[in-house]
Amino acid sequence: MRRARATVTAATALAVAAVTAVSASVALATGSDESSLAEFSLPREAVGPDPRSMPTHARPTAGTTPDTRDRSTGPGSTALDRPRRVSVPALGVDAKVLPTGVTRRGNAQIPRDGDVIGWYEYGAAPGEPRGSTVLIGHRDTRAEGPGALFDLDALTPGARVRVADGKKSVTYRVVELRSIDKAGLPGSLFRRGGPHQLVLITCGGAYLPEAGGYQENLFAVAVPVER
Repeated sequence: MRRARATVTAATALAVAAVTAVSASVALATGSDESSLAEFSLPREAVGPDPRSMPTHARPTAGTTPDTRDRSTGPGSTALDRPRRVSVPALGVDAKVLPTGVTRRGNAQIPRDGDVIGWYEYGAAPGEPRGSTVLIGHRDTRAEGPGALFDLDALTPGARVRVADGKKSVTYRVVELRSIDKAGLPGSLFRRGGPHQLVLITCGGAYLPEAGGYQENLFAVAVPVER
């Protein structure tokens, strides 16, 4: 179970009641229930080439994860078949994880449930030797108030993040936390090569209803903890 929800002040409650960080448009799922997914506000170019243009044999189907050139699958591998839970002890977070893909417009998906975090399944799986494992979650939602990543901005370098699939787990150490204008979100967060990293993304910055909601994206970058 996730941590108890943070107490919301009267001023914040007015914003939370109207807050949702995503578009209400219906998302195109990749083997997931469309009604449970929404669109996360990211610049289209951030997620790289549209994964739907990949050859059919290279695309994930229901219940599978994408093929990656450097995936480690032998005995003793730490790569997870599919992440199912993520915990951040410093924030009191223990959240369910569901695979997500891209919307019809090519942007990243996010679960509508604020207590659930989406794993961008066209990226790396946790524990793979290369590429980014990207987890995206709500800061808050209209229906539920504070979401699983509500307190992400309270993370500090060195904090641990554990991702598990029910049998194995991978532990990461936070090395960076930044809030940046949505249009400037680095595409490197979704990279498919280079040293392995974990990226947690949620909304950040000022919440301006007249301007469409949160004005920034907040992200934490973490690296695997050597065993």
